Amino acid sequence: MNSRRLPDVKSTHRPTVAPCRRWLRLALVPLACVAVAACESEGGRVRPPSTEVSVIHVAGRFGSLDFRRVERLEGTLSYRSSQVFTWDSGPYIFNIDSSILGTPIRLYSFEADLAAGNDYSIVLTEANGWLHELILEGPEAELSETEAEIIIVNTAAGLRSAVDVYIEPPGTVLAAATPRGAVDFLESIPVAAIAPGEYELSLTQAGNPTSVVMASDTFELAAGVRSTLSIIDGLSSASPAAAVVSGAGIDTPLTDRELRAGIRVLNAMTSRDPIDVTINSNFSPPLIPNAMFAVPTDYALLVPGEHMLQVTPAGNSGAIEVETSFRAFPGQRGTWFVRGAPGSLAAFYSPDSQRLIRDVAEVTLYYGGTTAGSVDVFIVPPDTDLNTVLPTATLSGTSALSFVYLGLGGYTITVRESGTQNVLAGPVAAGIGFEGSYGILITNGASGAGMDVTLIDRFNL
Repeated sequence: MNSRRLPDVKSTHRPTVAPCRRWLRLALVPLACVAVAACESEGGRVRPPSTEVSVIHVAGRFGSLDFRRVERLEGTLSYRSSQVFTWDSGPYIFNIDSSILGTPIRLYSFEADLAAGNDYSIVLTEANGWLHELILEGPEAELSETEAEIIIVNTAAGLRSAVDVYIEPPGTVLAAATPRGAVDFLESIPVAAIAPGEYELSLTQAGNPTSVVMASDTFELAAGVRSTLSIIDGLSSASPAAAVVSGAGIDTPLTDRELRAGIRVLNAMTSRDPIDVTINSNFSPPLIPNAMFAVPTDYALLVPGEHMLQVTPAGNSGAIEVETSFRAFPGQRGTWFVRGAPGSLAAFYSPDSQRLIRDVAEVTLYYGGTTAGSVDVFIVPPDTDLNTVLPTATLSGTSALSFVYLGLGGYTITVRESGTQNVLAGPVAAGIGFEGSYGILITNGASGAGMDVTLIDRFNL
């Protein structure tokens, strides 16, 4: 756990926008809706000079954010995305809204004084569980086709100390290079010139180029563009940092190229027999041996890149039931869901979310049943009349996966034959008490009648 002291965040604190301009400003305001007169030209008044503003969403525990200038919706940003706007210079109040499971909520408000002659990056991040904005400014960029610029900001709370930032062409030896600067959490490195071209990002412990925290694959910095490189938290202790490069509305996520990918198996074949899963025909031993029915395996690690997956009965490498190619990405975790009868198995891949979003559970539904062509699944509060609500999801043999988002609380799960009131399983009680990933597996009933519902992943914590 990160024991460093983060900024003291209190809901009663409201910032005052200082008249001086700085490279980095951190401000917090109460979660309240505020109103201000927009900066618009009126009859006879000279319109103020314009300024370019890039808004970047790297607040990892928040979903899509609606970004409002006063109450005007300017854009909706998903995590690790940006949008570019041109506004008149002057003071503004900005509001951040979100729809939490269908309920609109005002999450955050802040002020900014956009000065003529400057361009801005507004980086939406978080500390101590609250949204924050980091306002980065620099002289208006007038770049030729042989020029580029970059601003660097550290929003990775998981990094325990400052890091040196290297942005170098591929193959550069860090010991012979000069870092762009050292940057701690919620700090930035001012805008600086950089030649357009291909680069790799390396983060090291400050002052020690041999202690590499992260090294990315190659990415491109475009000519004529000022880019913002946001250092963000990785998804696990094995990947403490990642990054995203935002420029001209184009966003490039960066992960550690040394990270392994991970896959697991969820076996739902109708015979309930165990299976082996092999990568690239390396049958002895299988990457994942003896995957039991209805029990997700542990993740097995593999090198990122192109692979061929084979599924066989346990201990029988000569009988390949499924063979399919896939690409494994650094740091990504995913589930191979195997369903169907022996001799006609199918495998579906599902990337597994490792990001915790405040007060939200991501539920993956896996349909392994064959006695009904398709089913309606209801995940509803107890005592809900199912005839008054739509199904949470409809699944079939060819559409065997679905993802839904639920709030914390108690639910019941009922499975019906699609389009009918014929109940195949349930109601099954299920409690969601934590943020994160949950799973529901639906299979043919063990008794030969109806269907079984098996709760997996965080349901079992």
